[in-house]
Amino acid sequence: MPRLFFSVDVHGANSVWRKWLKMPGYHGVDALLLCGDLTGKSLVPIIDQGNDTHRAFYFGKNWSLTSGTEVDEMEQRINDTRARTPTERED
Repeated sequence: MPRLFFSVDVHGANSVWRKWLKMPGYHGVDALLLCGDLTGKSLVPIIDQGNDTHRAFYFGKNWSLTSGTEVDEMEQRINDTRARTPTERED
């Protein structure tokens, strides 16, 4: 009989997705079922202010980002905590 791993309510958190994808090897299951509440809970815009600066309002704090690395780190932080960044940047 096949073994299933069932999970719900990840709310778009990338950190949860990454852990979830490792479950077949960890638990020896044949199939994964991920059901319900798959998308993020909010959108957090990262706004390009021009002259290589960006700003974001996240978890009650105004963030001023002054390098591409800071923007990338903020996107990662946001994506790992069940939110999404609706921006598209040209690198």
